[in-house]
Amino acid sequence: MEGLPVSYKPMSASGVVKARGGEFYGLICNTTTSGVVTFYDHEASASGNVIMGPITLVAGQPVILNSLAVRCARGIYMSLDSGVAQLNVLFS
Repeated sequence: MEGLPVSYKPMSASGVVKARGGEFYGLICNTTTSGVVTFYDHEASASGNVIMGPITLVAGQPVILNSLAVRCARGIYMSLDSGVAQLNVLFS
């Protein structure tokens, strides 16, 4: 059985997840120290519409949109607002 056609991007700092339109599925937090993260529908910066957040991260805790995706017109940008974290961001 195959799952959804979802990619992941390891991230540990603010930055571009995807530089063009796509779908945001959620994240898996691998490690964190008081991490807070926000996701935006933007191709290059922490501006525009907020997709999800701010989220207080818990290591090992997935934040997944349960087979639903948020359609992003411009792109997906992750802002690590505070703390330290290593995440896998799920998107297509």
